[in-house]
Amino acid sequence: MSDSGPIDGEQGDVIEAPPSIDTPSAPSAGHTVKAAGWGIADQAIYSLTNLGLTFLVASTVSAAEFGAFASVYVCYLVVYGLVDGSVGEVFTIQFAGTPRRRWRPALRAASGATLSLSLVVTVLCLLAVPLLGGSFGEALLAFAVVLPALLLQALWRTAFFAAGDPRGAVANDLVWAVAQLGALALVLTDGRDSVGWLVGAWGVGAIVGSVVGMFQLSTVPNPMLAKGWLREHQALGLRFSGEFFILYGSSQIVLLALGPLAGLSEVGALRGAQVLFGPVQALLLSMRFALRPIYVRTQSAAPERVPRVAAATSGALVLLSLGWGAALLVMPADFGEALLGDSWEGARVIIPAMTMQVVALAALFGPFNGLRARANASATLRIGVFTALSGLVLGLSGAALGGAQAAQWGVSVSVAVGGVRLWHRFLADGGAPTMPAG
Repeated sequence: MSDSGPIDGEQGDVIEAPPSIDTPSAPSAGHTVKAAGWGIADQAIYSLTNLGLTFLVASTVSAAEFGAFASVYVCYLVVYGLVDGSVGEVFTIQFAGTPRRRWRPALRAASGATLSLSLVVTVLCLLAVPLLGGSFGEALLAFAVVLPALLLQALWRTAFFAAGDPRGAVANDLVWAVAQLGALALVLTDGRDSVGWLVGAWGVGAIVGSVVGMFQLSTVPNPMLAKGWLREHQALGLRFSGEFFILYGSSQIVLLALGPLAGLSEVGALRGAQVLFGPVQALLLSMRFALRPIYVRTQSAAPERVPRVAAATSGALVLLSLGWGAALLVMPADFGEALLGDSWEGARVIIPAMTMQVVALAALFGPFNGLRARANASATLRIGVFTALSGLVLGLSGAALGGAQAAQWGVSVSVAVGGVRLWHRFLADGGAPTMPAG
């Protein structure tokens, strides 16, 4: 990793970021569309690779081992969401579009914080392995070893988009995907098809991607800066992480409660409906990576344009979500049964309620990211808590009274109400950041 020269008295704190980092300006409509396209491409690589991994594991190992893999993957999603809230989202909000003299030292500190937090989780997992044993213990051991690379590679993706270089993120994810496929091929041809080896092969791709990302960004993580980063940005980081935990946890409680309240077939029906809307959910996630830096730069250069950007992006995503839901409603039964088997009939009746939720999520995309660009984490957290608690109450009530369909309607109504509240808060916010930059 080469250093470019001394800045602010510190050797090598300059990143060769794109020229736009030097002089922030409001991105044009064409630039926004192009960023969205790169975001979709990046998320397609990420989602399809993980989807392929899931199908491969399911078809290779026993049902118990696949359950262990699924449990580990849920652990990863939870840890990723918490760390991304503390580090990745904060980095995007605070440093997208900043002068290059601030960008690189911030990335060194942010990646050091990611590495440190991941090592803490790794130690906890290693302590739990002897207590668990079996397939889950084996999978957790492999997960503990590769977790730091998984989280670091994810941060590099965020950093590329924050720097206005989405092509770098796509290139890094391609490297990760190729390395993962190669590792899986080696494991399977060698006959090492246990869940631990497959989880390890998943992590090999992340190890290669994280190392390549260091060269791409000319940045090495510095764990010595982790404490300072977390302390300096704790106001935003704690809110973002708490918000993720509240929203993610409440949705999982509703899904898990369906079993004792309405039966396992209802759980399968709801999960089947969620799978049908997976591509739209992936699209919304990719737009978050691609467009949040656009919101931040627009807020910095022309805050009066942020509501128009929010309306345009939400409007486009709402139309896409409505179209997807309509296509599922008219999908032939034979095709649905081929995708979901016996769960199709139960999932089919949930499609209207699930469509409402996804459309509501698309509608609130604009104000949510607009408030994030204004560093108004308190507003998104308050509304997120309200949405999560109301979804929990309505969802559990629906599950007890009417099964999966009623549970989903309860969750969907809460998300829709939360979206209305977000739009009201966003439009009344005025436009100036409500918190000082961390």
